[in-house]
Amino acid sequence: MKFILILVCVCLPVFGKTFSLMHPTYNKSADTSGLTLNGIVFASDKEWVIWINHQRVTPNKTPAWLKISKVTDTTVECEYLYHKLWYQVTLEPYDTFTPNVKTEENIPPE
Repeated sequence: MKFILILVCVCLPVFGKTFSLMHPTYNKSADTSGLTLNGIVFASDKEWVIWINHQRVTPNKTPAWLKISKVTDTTVECEYLYHKLWYQVTLEPYDTFTPNVKTEENIPPE
């Protein structure tokens, strides 16, 4: 058993193969159909930076699928576009919003 562990620890870096369990290729359960607030840097109503879904958002640079209504030092109020529907969401840091949208894929047959 020790030989296999040593072989993996020594040979893996030699061949340049690295992996992370958080990498999307290995983490198959990663869901991209939600909205996660990763962080807030708040100076004033007009000067702030937030990170949503690991994407930097500022008052001057906001994605088309997101409308920021209000940012405070602890919350973000926004509207989120998902499958042609706008959702009003209030998030605190590390909160996640996942819309409960019924599609043909997840409707059970009768």
